[in-house]
Amino acid sequence: MAAAVSFSYQTGVHNLFMLLCCSSSIWSLATSSISFTSNFSHPDYDARDLSFQGDAYYEAHSRMIQLTPSIGNSVGRAFLATPVPLWDAVTGELARFTTSFTFQIKANKANTGDGLAFFLGHYPPASIPRSEREMGGGNLGLFDKSVGTVATGDDRVVADEFDTYLNDGFDASGSHMGIDINSIVSRAYTNAIVPGRDLTSGLPMTCNITYGNDTKILAALLQIGDTTYRVNTTIDLRQFLPNLVAIGFSGATGVAVELHQIVSWSFESTLDPPRESPGSRPPTPKTLLPVEIITGPVIGVIAIVCIFVGVRRWQLFARKKRYKALARGLATNEFAEENKLGQGGFACVYKGQLVSTSRPAAIKRFKQTSSGKGRKAFEDELKMASRPRHRNRPCRIDRLVLRLPEEPG
Repeated sequence: MAAAVSFSYQTGVHNLFMLLCCSSSIWSLATSSISFTSNFSHPDYDARDLSFQGDAYYEAHSRMIQLTPSIGNSVGRAFLATPVPLWDAVTGELARFTTSFTFQIKANKANTGDGLAFFLGHYPPASIPRSEREMGGGNLGLFDKSVGTVATGDDRVVADEFDTYLNDGFDASGSHMGIDINSIVSRAYTNAIVPGRDLTSGLPMTCNITYGNDTKILAALLQIGDTTYRVNTTIDLRQFLPNLVAIGFSGATGVAVELHQIVSWSFESTLDPPRESPGSRPPTPKTLLPVEIITGPVIGVIAIVCIFVGVRRWQLFARKKRYKALARGLATNEFAEENKLGQGGFACVYKGQLVSTSRPAAIKRFKQTSSGKGRKAFEDELKMASRPRHRNRPCRIDRLVLRLPEEPG
């Protein structure tokens, strides 16, 4: 019986363990992650995961995203068709992200402009009005040029710009990388002016942008050939952007004409579940969902296991008590040698007496050296004793199996 209880207990523990494993999987669903890699030059690439505004389009022949065609006063945007979680509106938890993209700017060196940018902004981005496309230029397609240099409302944007036109009054050079926060005037910038390694050199350029939700540092690293440019700033994105954002690229031309081409793009973002802290706010039903899913089944499994084990222990206790009562009703004179009736390979038989009725009884006592085969033979004897009586076989009044001290081997 102990083995049966052990098996049921182990089964319950196994089920409990599996349930807890499942709960870990359920909890992992609370983490919002987005990851993709788009190689636009791949023959099987499908541009349906992107949305386009203005003059931007996917050019199947060159297998690139063209933000602006070879015309002046052009504005175009290409962005991910689905919004990206930037921070949790309930807990305030920020996402961390990394993005990498390769792009080219094909320009007339005598007259370049205006540039392109990677941006995070309102989803979906405001449409590009015809007036903006006719005006082109200055704001790199990030927001309507008619509002000036500062964005508000749904025009709010955080961007890493690659500016190829010198605007008097707020640009440091005609080739610079800068971080813009709700303004076309960069908060931080670096000039990319190494000869042959500037933004309009015609070389493929790769930019890696990272944001740490713990450090609040937004950093960009631009590689042009063997030259590296870096820029970074500290920013809490929750103060400037909504919790769901659009991510993508924008570009613009003005009087000058140049091509802004995106060759490949990868993006990875993770929004962690809320961390517990002593002063944290009470969890909302949304954050409690995984716990609610787990608690009921876990309590149920534990209760079933405890009840089952308790019932088994009670049965064993009751049976043991009954055995002791019956054992007290047997008299064998402490298994005296003169009461031994016979001996086999695995047990000895003693003459005894039922105290309550004074009727004779035969008591079989196993030897310490008896094997499993001996116990099996004893069970066979019990089966034989249960069959109809024979005139040459002693009458069986009842049978009792006790775990008494065994006969020395």
